[in-house]
Amino acid sequence: MPKLGEEAFQNDIADSLLGDQQPTQAEEGPQSEYAVSGDDLLNEAIEEQEANTFRYGDEGMTHRRPEPQPETEARQPQERLRSERANEEQQEQPHAPTPEEVQAGVERLESSVKEYGLNEPADARTFADEFCGAFGTDVYKAGVDVGALGSVMAKTAYSALEIFAATGGDLSKMSEIPAQNAQAFAHDLLKGMGVDPRSMNVDASLLARTTLGGMVNFLNTYNSYGGKVTDLAKLNDPQQAEFYMQNFMKALGIEGQVNRETALKFADACAKQMLRIIGKVSQVQAQRNEQRQPRSRGQRGRVPQQFRDGIKGSRVPKFRSNADIFSGDAVEAAMSQKL
Repeated sequence: MPKLGEEAFQNDIADSLLGDQQPTQAEEGPQSEYAVSGDDLLNEAIEEQEANTFRYGDEGMTHRRPEPQPETEARQPQERLRSERANEEQQEQPHAPTPEEVQAGVERLESSVKEYGLNEPADARTFADEFCGAFGTDVYKAGVDVGALGSVMAKTAYSALEIFAATGGDLSKMSEIPAQNAQAFAHDLLKGMGVDPRSMNVDASLLARTTLGGMVNFLNTYNSYGGKVTDLAKLNDPQQAEFYMQNFMKALGIEGQVNRETALKFADACAKQMLRIIGKVSQVQAQRNEQRQPRSRGQRGRVPQQFRDGIKGSRVPKFRSNADIFSGDAVEAAMSQKL
């Protein structure tokens, strides 16, 4: 409880009540050396009550005047909490790739496209014709760069295969596409489509997520049939086709409901591209596996008997689905460099 009669408080009250008419020493009369003001007496009474051990007892006094905690102990929990929050925020923030890392990721994918032959001129032209046909035009009218469009779609398709192999097709496990990667993808795609990237207000993030997510979703459907069905009427659902094409157009700044027939042609063009790439990657992987297998034919006379049983019956493994064609580097590729 605060003390009454503090000097500043008394002066304020005196000034407000008396103004400039302060009493003189003569008017006040002689003061006794034992005289004590009423405020001081009241303050002393309060202090005596607060310190009255007979009134409150030892336990009561301990409760009324607890020992102060050291300042360092009081700060420790708060400092620990702030440190934990800072660590959590730092962990939640994804690593933003540098321009050098983005370029390295693009070069890695370009190398894979060449390695597996995923953008041969004939395949690139076929995809460009089907892609333009979905929009009611052709490569000449649209000014499409056939090789560039085929390249960017081949790299994206290969990325989708890597993501599918790494996540089992669970889109919720697919990492967020860094803004730099999305912008690089949007730039290359528009250039391939014959559009100056500077002339359009494009949502690069939505464009990248839609294209990559649509391909992973297609792989999920393809895998649900055991990787053996190529009938597009089974693999491409009309509502899914409308959903992905509508988001694709929205990313390009075009709003509105899309036509189902157009959406299916667009989805089929992308699906055929995926099927071509799946076939080529599977073929190369099968050839590599065959080369790694011990050759048993024509060597039986040279192979000791004790080793023949181990070689006998050795075959190239059969892939149950497109997810089985991946191993090693393809699965371990960095998720932040998918586009």
